[in-house]
Amino acid sequence: MNNNSSSPSIYTIAKLAGTSVGTVSNVINHPERVSKALRERVEAVMVEEKYLPHPLARALSLGRNKMIATILFDISNPFFAEMSHCIDRDLQVRGYSLMVSGTDQSAELEAKVIKLLVNAGAEAIAICGTGSNTEQLLKLQDYGLPIMIFAQRSEDPRIPFVTVDDRQGMRSLGEHLIGKGVESFYFIHEPVNAIQHRDRYDGFMESIYDHGLDDSCVRLVTSESPSWDGGYGTAKNLLSERPDELPECFVCLNDYTALGVCRALTQAGLKVGDDVLVTGFDDIPYAALLESPLTTIKQPIEEMSKYLIGEVINAIENRTISMNSHTFKAELVVRESA
Repeated sequence: MNNNSSSPSIYTIAKLAGTSVGTVSNVINHPERVSKALRERVEAVMVEEKYLPHPLARALSLGRNKMIATILFDISNPFFAEMSHCIDRDLQVRGYSLMVSGTDQSAELEAKVIKLLVNAGAEAIAICGTGSNTEQLLKLQDYGLPIMIFAQRSEDPRIPFVTVDDRQGMRSLGEHLIGKGVESFYFIHEPVNAIQHRDRYDGFMESIYDHGLDDSCVRLVTSESPSWDGGYGTAKNLLSERPDELPECFVCLNDYTALGVCRALTQAGLKVGDDVLVTGFDDIPYAALLESPLTTIKQPIEEMSKYLIGEVINAIENRTISMNSHTFKAELVVRESA
């Protein structure tokens, strides 16, 4: 076992693993070229010896570059634009810089982006992702890179997170709608089924069951993506296919989707908030600017950003991957749309 403070060389790892330097290099750079058993043997030695691949070693060295990376599964969503702005602002105050990359909810692209940002010298990664690359993130943790999930809870207890209580938020939205007497809903979901979106659907359905309503009053509709285009296209198709079967309310996973739904309804000559209700989640700035301002769930973006930055920078400066998770309370914001 390595007892020195410095990382061993790639030659040492190859010798201890009983393989070649080329194989160790492939494990790091092209793992698909190495058999599972051999890859796991080499990785076990790397973790045991605290071996840091060169870019990661550079990022964790004393000559730090003070660069933190964020990975977003939908960089077009105004929620993530606002979140990035808050993170960047808070980082600059602390003397750090931000790298931002999007993945369009692609697990494959996400894995590549994680690797690229590590190679670029990121000292820590904050990610709102697909949940498909947990093992990759855990390996980076093993090498000493701080990782934090944000704007969703972590699917693995070993990775810390900061988020809002998605389930509680959507449950409170359901309580509000049922209290208004609404009994028929289209719930606009998305195909990747990200963990925060699962939690939002589950929370909404809890409100349905708590009030003794049958789940048949909720029709689950899957859009192409949780985006303006996804909401617009889904609502337009529903209006075309089922013009006489409109629900009393469209419940959307986020405000970005709700904006598209509202546009499609308005184009069809319907008055949002009167003819049909629409709700969102996030409370992006545009939500209050619609013709019928959007009823939604507010995420405390500034508080989440400050918490994230505080935990990440503390981890970097104390040479640890240990950070505390935190879940913020969601707030119902009632406006004219519902």
